[in-house]
Parts: sequence; C-alpha cells; structure tokens
Amino acid sequence: MYIYLTDFSWLAGDYEKSGDGTKRYRRMAELKSVELVFERAKSDLGLNKNCKIVRDEKGKPHIEGAELYISISHSQSIAAVALSKKPVGIDIQVLSEENKKIAERFFSDDEKEIIKNADNKKEAFTAVWTVKEANFKLYGDYRKRCEHMLSLKTDKYVLSAVGENAENAKLFIL
Repeated sequence: MYIYLTDFSWLAGDYEKSGDGTKRYRRMAELKSVELVFERAKSDLGLNKNCKIVRDEKGKPHIEGAELYISISHSQSIAAVALSKKPVGIDIQVLSEENKKIAERFFSDDEKEIIKNADNKKEAFTAVWTVKEANFKLYGDYRKRCEHMLSLKTDKYVLSAVGENAENAKLFIL
C-alpha cells in the first residue's frame, strides 16, 4: 500500500481568488490536488501515463488502466490518496470537537467509551471517526472493521488507512 499526503492550501487559495470563494472552488482545488498527487504516484510506481482515475455511478473512485485500488480523502486543505493491489480505504480529518449526533448515530458503546475515557477527546473522537470512514470506504458498511490498519496522528489531523498490509504502508508526504 502506498499513501500520498499533501497540503493543498496554496492551490485552494488560487482557486478561491479566481472565483467567488464558494465551496465549489474549494472542491475544484481538492480534485486538482488529487490529480497532481496521482501524477506523482504514476511516476513513482511506474504506472502507464495514460491510466486515470474514474468514478462509478456512486462516485467511488477506480483506476482505469492499472490493476490498483484507490481511496481518496480530503479535510480542509489536506488530501490523502491510498493506492494498493488490494481493496483499500482511507480517511483524513482535521482534529475536531466531539460531535454528539455523529457519535450517537454511528459509534458503538465501546467507541463512545474510548472517547469518554480519553485524555484528548478531540483526538479520540477524530481517530474513531476516521477509522469508521476508512472502513466504510473499504466495505461500504460502518459496522465492519478491517484488522489491518494504519493510524497517524499529528497536532492537526488524524489519518486512518485500512486494507491488507496497511500497517506496512509506504508514506509519501508531498
């Protein structure tokens, strides 16, 4: 598994200057950042230059022209892309306060207990949420959990990747 992580705030600023500052321009910056990261990954991994990211009817990304799986995530100005020979899920979130509505709807009692007992509730909530999201991207179900996981925490964000051999992923910070 290969994980590419980038801060695209410089690109988001360019898009916002060219538009009216709406979310549409932020989304354009997110998409462009993934495109740039994928171009780098193609070079690093020796992929065919003509392979590209396509989306199915539900919006899930796939790679056309290469036998790899892809998962993509954004949070504010940070983008993460995971590529693997096996199905993969990734999520990145900027640290956020516990959202009781999300916790009540999606978290198990055990996960709520983890947050309740954590010294850093912001980090704990974000970590539980990213694992949920990554597993959803892998399985299409919030309740299923992959036993192979990589979790990275900084003072700004939490990244979780799930899938076979995730714990041995190669990380590229661009």
